[in-house]
Amino acid sequence: MPILQNSPSPRAEMDVLSEALLHARLRGDQARVYGPPAPFHIAFPAGVPRVHFAVSAPLLVHLDGPAQPIRLEPADVVLLGRESAHSIATPDAAEPPRALSPDDGTAEHGGHTSWLTGTFHVEDDTAAPLLAALPPLVHLPAAAEGNEWQQLSLDLLLAEIGNGRPGSWIMTSRILDLVLVHALRQWAASDQVEPGWLATVLDERLAPALSAMHRNLEYPWSVAELAELTRQAPSTFAHRFTEVVGQTPAAYLTERRMASAARMLESTATPVGRVATAVGYTSEPAFSRAFRRRFGLPPLAWRKQARERS
Repeated sequence: MPILQNSPSPRAEMDVLSEALLHARLRGDQARVYGPPAPFHIAFPAGVPRVHFAVSAPLLVHLDGPAQPIRLEPADVVLLGRESAHSIATPDAAEPPRALSPDDGTAEHGGHTSWLTGTFHVEDDTAAPLLAALPPLVHLPAAAEGNEWQQLSLDLLLAEIGNGRPGSWIMTSRILDLVLVHALRQWAASDQVEPGWLATVLDERLAPALSAMHRNLEYPWSVAELAELTRQAPSTFAHRFTEVVGQTPAAYLTERRMASAARMLESTATPVGRVATAVGYTSEPAFSRAFRRRFGLPPLAWRKQARERS
């Protein structure tokens, strides 16, 4: 088993969800207020994770499909994943949804039913596990206990939009990051969590094993050792892990090693052999083969391509 340090660094104390969000390369990007004259029905295509805040009410959020619309009151939030095509409408809207137009944006939202939309930028495919885990829609009513942060976040975002002050973009980005974390926390506390990667992060019985793998990627973990951390029999642990996350422990560990290697290759000049060792491979050729299977390119070629993109 890996030797635990007597004085772990602050990074070693990071919980798995925090670490996953840190490395997911999903960042708050932009926010804008919309306020077209009512009635309206505005379509938002899939492809970009978003949050919508109701600035004034009422509003209805329609997901594509037969689901009933979600009614938004002031400061209510909806978080929508990457694959969630949807629309926002006033309750009296009778027309089919239309695309946003430049005239729909407004800096002055008084007098019109309005909302704020924040988008998230996906930097690369290391965000895939998180994006795949997000539900189609998470609704967070502002009136619910523990959601006082929503009105504060909305006020901060409205204060930053269009003010032109230095640092406004980074302020907006950071506020959206916090909104995402809060939304995931609230969702995790609900009964809506579905099987998948995020469910594994939030599963108290599996979290110790998941945390150990994340903090010691270089260690050759066995199912028996991981099961011991969770106080389960190896067969019970392996079955539950595979059922909840959709991958075996070995496959999940390989995926995390590849994601960590990709970050090191992109952000450092560490030689490939040292990257291989850092993520648990004793053979550079074996690491290179595994990396190519995952990303379609050998490590050095992937590093060059990643840096050309940035």
